[in-house]
Amino acid sequence: MTKIAKTILWVVIIVIVIGAIWYGLTRKPAEEKVIKIGAILSLTGKYGYWGQYNKKGIELAVEEINKQLKDKKLEVIYEDSQTDAATGLSAYRKLSDVNNIKIFVVAQGTIAKVLAPIAQKEKRVIFAISATTAGIPETGDFIFRNDINPEDEIDKLIEFVQNRNYNKVALMPINTEGGVQYAELFKEKFEKLDGKVVAYEKYEKGEKDFKTQLLKIKNTNPEVIYPISSPGDMALILKQANELGLKKQFISDFHIEGPELISGAGDLANGIVYTHSLNLKDNRPKLQEFINAFKEKYKEEPEYQAALAYDTIRILGMVINKCGDNEDCIKNDLLKIRNFEGITGMINITEIGDTQKLIILKTIKNGQFVPYEESD
Repeated sequence: MTKIAKTILWVVIIVIVIGAIWYGLTRKPAEEKVIKIGAILSLTGKYGYWGQYNKKGIELAVEEINKQLKDKKLEVIYEDSQTDAATGLSAYRKLSDVNNIKIFVVAQGTIAKVLAPIAQKEKRVIFAISATTAGIPETGDFIFRNDINPEDEIDKLIEFVQNRNYNKVALMPINTEGGVQYAELFKEKFEKLDGKVVAYEKYEKGEKDFKTQLLKIKNTNPEVIYPISSPGDMALILKQANELGLKKQFISDFHIEGPELISGAGDLANGIVYTHSLNLKDNRPKLQEFINAFKEKYKEEPEYQAALAYDTIRILGMVINKCGDNEDCIKNDLLKIRNFEGITGMINITEIGDTQKLIILKTIKNGQFVPYEESD
């Protein structure tokens, strides 16, 4: 090769190398598509601690999902419903109209039930959590729910009552749609099995003095008292029942599990039997990985609301990875979810967009929420 040819060859090589370096420095990486999810949660007020746990579960799931997605990224925009339907509706309109969000996670039945018909009409996907109110997933094919089924809970509670040969139960529901729904379900199913509901005393949201209802219940001499309540209300009910000498077997549902019950009622909370679907002592690897990750991030143990929100976002993340923000694709693929290993158990989405979970009994021992054993 002549000297001139060698010189030309080296010039060509240098030009190619410089061009490659320039291209590498100036080439823009493929842009990630940001998929936004609207989360309408009860972040403040009476159920604010539930909403805060929901948010923590969502954030942990999004963090994990975004590490796995290649060309997409999930972003969640939060709005506080304050467990108020009008506030929840305003939050939905802002997220939908201003932020152009097509996918929503909505907590609390009172909010989800108001938003579901609107979202269905506008073809927005709602995945409701903490929403046991009847009729939500039945609203339409864009509406889904991930939560405990109240009928399954009632069946489990009645099984406990009958196994203990109790026959007289007093019901004390909070006077909300959800509270009355649980009470009516229990009354209908229990009386069909020849059980007796000897008292049915409602109380109003925000009420602090329950002695009128408790005195009426005491006069009926029940064997079991079933307040359909929240952790804080349940603590007050137990304290006031004790002051009235009303020492009976208390039962309830998953809504009462929360730190306010232990801090408010102390030892009086021991022995309550209630339904749930999450046992943090279970050795399932997925569950233990979640617990460890949650504790590392937040320096506290998770609870049901965090796990529920975490599972919901994981399911949505899996579907969004395929569908992007195409609502029709998302709702069609959600209906295909089968045997999804969730933190709250194996998740199957039914033909109406609902989920079913294995119901267990739990109790309180020495200030701890633990699985109930028949020998207790």
